[in-house]
Amino acid sequence: GHCPSAAIAGGRGTSGAARQSPPLEPRGISRFREGDHRAEPRYADPARVCMAGGSYGGYAAMWAVIRNPEIYRCAVSWAGVADWDAIMAYDRDTLTRRYYKETWKPKLLGNDNSFDFSDVSPMAQIGRLSRPLLIAHGRFDERVPYSQHYRLVEKAGRLGVELETLVLDEMHSPGYADNHEKLLDAMVSFLERHNPPD
Repeated sequence: GHCPSAAIAGGRGTSGAARQSPPLEPRGISRFREGDHRAEPRYADPARVCMAGGSYGGYAAMWAVIRNPEIYRCAVSWAGVADWDAIMAYDRDTLTRRYYKETWKPKLLGNDNSFDFSDVSPMAQIGRLSRPLLIAHGRFDERVPYSQHYRLVEKAGRLGVELETLVLDEMHSPGYADNHEKLLDAMVSFLERHNPPD
């Protein structure tokens, strides 16, 4: 029989990892095509797919379930970018001016300086969320600041949008075994409730 599936989105676009990452296609964050992660029917039930990821992959998971609830049953995000305008301002302050101007900003936008990040930011679009979403973050994250998490939680609360949350005393990636276990336990519990096996 078919089983539930988790499409995993990798971290490949946040600033701290930018030098090691393969380049995004121009305006990469806007081109998250709705068919990119559809489950193959022979491997999984396409009606029972959950997206999960960390960092840029965490953003992709949030955006996928907001933008395409007809494809994704739920999503899990670790250290995901919620507000692209805020992360660009943060990066402008933390990256060298030359690297930001010549490498990082073009990597996200291509040559289009008029692109509106709010069109693809979970922070701006969270009111559209209609599927279960677990967002987890490290309190001491310096790559995708913790403010990305708590501001999204606050906005969702004001709009009456339900989120499941987890905050760990961690940096950008869970480095402590007990915190890694807490994150995995939270994900398993979330998936068992929102995308259970037969």
